[in-house]
Amino acid sequence: MAYPKGTPEMRVYRVTIPVGATIPLHTHPSPVVVLVTKGVVTNVRIVDGAEVVSLVEPGDGFLEGHPDEPHYVTNKGSETAEAMVTFASVEGMPNMIRTK
Repeated sequence: MAYPKGTPEMRVYRVTIPVGATIPLHTHPSPVVVLVTKGVVTNVRIVDGAEVVSLVEPGDGFLEGHPDEPHYVTNKGSETAEAMVTFASVEGMPNMIRTK
């Protein structure tokens, strides 16, 4: 994925995902780096119509941002999960686009 055109804007968020919660299916219009800092999250990418599942533990991360590969993140663990999420974006661009 290429860096989007426009005025660069880096965004960094601490995201908390309670036990049993899911961030719904979506894509990102810019590159995103996720670093899990607490708990375990399940990242599910849809690649060529099939689910590709990854368990991501503290200290591990993943890269998202492919417009043809939506994904969702869920916490199936026994404790709240936390992650640092960095968006390599541009001014005015949304962080994510929900898909159906």
